[in-house]
Amino acid sequence: MTLAHPVVARWAAVVLFLLVPATGLAQSDAGATTDTGPAAEASAPSAAMGPTESSPPAADVRAADLPAQRIHALEDAVLALQREQESTRATRELKDKKQALPPINPPVTSGLPVKLGASVTLRYDRSTTEDQTDLYLEDDTFIHGLRTRVRFSAELSDPKSILAAGIRLSTGENPNPTVPFIALGDAFRSHSFGLDQAYFSLRPFENRSVLSATFGKMPNPFWRGRRGPFRSELVWDDDVNPEGVALKAQLFRHGEGESAISIENVAGYFLMTDIPTLRFTGITGPAYLIADQLRAELPFFAAAVSYYAFENINTGLSTPSNVAGQAASLTPATNAFLLRPGLQTTNNRVNYGPGADGFVHDEFRVLSITGQAHLPLRVIEHGGDQEIFVLGDYARNGSTRLNRNGFGATLGVRLGGYDDAVLHPANMWLTYRDVGADASLATLADSDLGGGTAYKGFEWAGSYRILKNFMAQFSYFTYEGYPRQDNRIHRLFVDLVVDY
Repeated sequence: MTLAHPVVARWAAVVLFLLVPATGLAQSDAGATTDTGPAAEASAPSAAMGPTESSPPAADVRAADLPAQRIHALEDAVLALQREQESTRATRELKDKKQALPPINPPVTSGLPVKLGASVTLRYDRSTTEDQTDLYLEDDTFIHGLRTRVRFSAELSDPKSILAAGIRLSTGENPNPTVPFIALGDAFRSHSFGLDQAYFSLRPFENRSVLSATFGKMPNPFWRGRRGPFRSELVWDDDVNPEGVALKAQLFRHGEGESAISIENVAGYFLMTDIPTLRFTGITGPAYLIADQLRAELPFFAAAVSYYAFENINTGLSTPSNVAGQAASLTPATNAFLLRPGLQTTNNRVNYGPGADGFVHDEFRVLSITGQAHLPLRVIEHGGDQEIFVLGDYARNGSTRLNRNGFGATLGVRLGGYDDAVLHPANMWLTYRDVGADASLATLADSDLGGGTAYKGFEWAGSYRILKNFMAQFSYFTYEGYPRQDNRIHRLFVDLVVDY
């Protein structure tokens, strides 16, 4: 048997020390009285002779020394035990105190499944505007320079948790929410970041995909295609993140992965602005969007029907008035909030007085239909995942009579991989769109091809993953734009992207 604790072992040693000598002495005395052998007989005369002054009996000397030895040994053992107990007690108290204190540098994730991300894009932007009618007074038809977009994100994304959340910071997007790129070369001064996303989602059922409610400034909840990097931007620019609440429900699902069949519905309420109601300030109140989308997905095809109701979009419009004999308004004239400088303002407008422009109608009712099909390919041996996809878009504004239709079509190829593929992931696509001025709300529409609405033209783009975290991409745009689709514009983007 082993004694694990040192204190117990030391006390056991003391007990043995005290017991063993006494027992040995008792056995020695007993042996002397009972031993009748020759040695005993030989020593009997000596014992009978009695002790002498020069040689006292050995047994008496040993008996006299043993108590003192035992006392000194016991004192030493007790002192050692006391010191060891005090050391053990001090060590235990220090350990308990450290455990009770919070950590000096607690972990960032605190044990939660938090995904951190970052993206840095460097862009060369070259844009030219054809001055066919020689109306420009300044030489501003040619623009080129370096742009950058920097983003940092954190996402709580445990698939088994009721709660999901995310936050993202981004450059740009102010005053135009569709443009996150900022120009470089501002005398080396610093640039600001804005709150690009801040949201949380509740998923109350055990199957988390059945129902979810998302609140805050969220990633676009509406389906706009999912093959490769391309997404439809006829109604929504890729960089717009609406603010409000969205409810997503899975109505039907059968199968998993690429062979799944599902039907989902997304509904939402989103606030665009809210002008306080004051006297003599024109049209006030909130401008908001109520939207609903029904989507069906099959193994090689997906389609969505969306309805967008933009309400009170003329809020902020104010014009001075002077009614003879009654009253006069001295407040300065202002455009509708969504038609003010900095935003994309290519919708048709009505002038209500000097410096007071508004939309033709105070509400837009936009019906949008989007469909996408894809087909696997095997063109390149060991070429990774290969497929061709096509996407079609249509939008119609039921609130206006002129310039209310828009449509687009995209043809693309996706191929490459990382494992045994001879190419890393690569994508190429060609897009054509013809969009009327009031087909959708220009404030939120594509900023690259068309700059809002009222355009027709092409986009040709491609991307290649040089490394898993490093991508090169080019985009070329040529279109006839605002105001009457007669202003020819050419744009070239060359991007280098590092993301994690």
